[in-house]
Amino acid sequence: MVVGGTISHWYFGTTDTGVKPGASHHGQSHPCCCSWWIALRFHMGSAAFGSFLIALITMVRLAFEYIDHEMKKHNTGTPNIAMRALKCMVSCCLYCLNKCIRFISKNAFIHTAMKGDAFCFASVRSYHLIFNHLLAFGATNSITAILMILGKCMVCIASMLFGYSWVNYSGTYSDPTKDTYVTSSLFISLCVLMLSYLVAESFFNVFHVCIDTIMLAYCIDLDSPPKGTASRGLVAENMKKMGKSDKQLDNRELKKPGWFVKHENTRDGFIARCC
Repeated sequence: MVVGGTISHWYFGTTDTGVKPGASHHGQSHPCCCSWWIALRFHMGSAAFGSFLIALITMVRLAFEYIDHEMKKHNTGTPNIAMRALKCMVSCCLYCLNKCIRFISKNAFIHTAMKGDAFCFASVRSYHLIFNHLLAFGATNSITAILMILGKCMVCIASMLFGYSWVNYSGTYSDPTKDTYVTSSLFISLCVLMLSYLVAESFFNVFHVCIDTIMLAYCIDLDSPPKGTASRGLVAENMKKMGKSDKQLDNRELKKPGWFVKHENTRDGFIARCC
């Protein structure tokens, strides 16, 4: 939620570089701290509910696996084909349900950080956004998945090669006469590989959340772009500057959130939720 709120503050922030944020624009001057405060103050219930759903599905899967294990241990006869097929189908359904809940919860958390909706409303609205822009989301997620895999592989391989070279060619670790001599550089390289994977997984997950947040904000901007100088994401105006137009968007009545209409002339759009 903190990452999603920070990115949404950047996306919907002011484009006027001559205006410096004051006391009423903390979200623009300190987006990370502001997003952290909003998440801590307003969205802990949504985070807890989403985490509870994921934990509930995980517990159901673990219970099913335990029952399956106990049945296999006590059943020494010929296994029933129908029972095996049923267990495979149930396991597959639980796995797919777990993946769906995680995907919906992730986008719901991002939508909550951007719009301030409750978890259930954010889940429905984020699903509608994804469904209305399915091709864009599919292409973005596919490219993102490929880039994430390549990035993690590059980080892990580079870290392992660096660790292997350091151990083999450093006088401190390659001299047998010293107490710091390392006998197995392969073991050190494998340890560096595992640690680098954990670090890469953590950092690239942040980038993944940033990409998903920008995509959701872009789709929100396409459906109902806010007006005025307080918005960075004026997609319609940018399209007109390039000589393009969206007839459906031009004929659509723009609907703004209530908090945006209330503070439209005093604060910078989405930043109004901060203070």
